[in-house]
Amino acid sequence: MSTAASFGPFSPMADALLDRVRQVVREEIAAAQPVSSVQSPWLVVEGAAEYLGMTPAAVRAAVRRGQLPFEKTPLGQLRFDRSTLDAWVRGEVKS
Repeated sequence: MSTAASFGPFSPMADALLDRVRQVVREEIAAAQPVSSVQSPWLVVEGAAEYLGMTPAAVRAAVRRGQLPFEKTPLGQLRFDRSTLDAWVRGEVKS
């Protein structure tokens, strides 16, 4: 029974290749991470839904009913301020 680490005479080459693959994977993962750990205070519908534990459809419905505070961009897209949503959840802000 052979193991995955047993490559016979190619072992040093296989080890080097495996090390390189690991390095590339680490670099790709690091590149996919946000550059800044500072989060924008503004959320789109999907982000607000995740933040509030709702579905995007429920967020849109709450906006239509006037139950959720929001802003609109100049192009008419919905945006939600994170701190305003926090206050809304605490009952401190009406829509």
